[in-house]
Amino acid sequence: MKKHFPKIFLTSLLILQGCSNVSQSDYDALASVNESLQAEYNTILNEKDSLQTAYDKLQSEYNSAKKNNDSLQAEYNNLKKSNEKLQSEYDKLKEENMPETTSISETTTTEKTTTEKSTSTDLFETVYFPYASRKKPFSFDSVKTFAESTSYDLEITEPTSDISGKIKLTDENDNYVYFSFNLVNNIETIMTVSYYDSSKNTEVSLNNYSSDGSSQYDKFKIHVIGGQSKDVKNSKEQREFLFQ
Repeated sequence: MKKHFPKIFLTSLLILQGCSNVSQSDYDALASVNESLQAEYNTILNEKDSLQTAYDKLQSEYNSAKKNNDSLQAEYNNLKKSNEKLQSEYDKLKEENMPETTSISETTTTEKTTTEKSTSTDLFETVYFPYASRKKPFSFDSVKTFAESTSYDLEITEPTSDISGKIKLTDENDNYVYFSFNLVNNIETIMTVSYYDSSKNTEVSLNNYSSDGSSQYDKFKIHVIGGQSKDVKNSKEQREFLFQ
């Protein structure tokens, strides 16, 4: 309907031109207006065509992006299903192998305990460890009485005004425990007790050089003969050093 508007308008002008009461100048003015309207109309049509082209391009890009998104969504869904399947298979395998893993762990613990018990020595457990743990009295006479009650080879040096007492107990494998003493409040008291393991050429010791012999000054050391000694916290760590 709009496309025929200029033609209708011109036709009207021609009819008017035929009337005696329409002047040439009026006709020319209306013709000029008609041309201006035609130009605006053409401009609007061109803009519409341009907008339609832009719209069609955007629609095409949207359809392409939507297609790509749908494709990615499908791939994601497939990957998710694959992941869930693998997780399920993993959980199943883990559950099936759990008893076996536990069994291996228990076996390892049993073997470790057996090894610890078989490599420790009676001399360490019954002589060194009780004294290093302060479970026995520290006086020379008490240690001497205990040492003489054992079956180990003994070397006893009695304390005098010139020398301090010493006691050494040796087993059949040449492992030994050695005690040295110092006067504390006029009583010969353990200053050092050490254990030497001949098979490993290692040594552990408890030393206390304080004037009152208080346990807060106890120093625990481990030593591979030929190397430097190291401090540890207690006699339990010394046992681990020797027998694990």
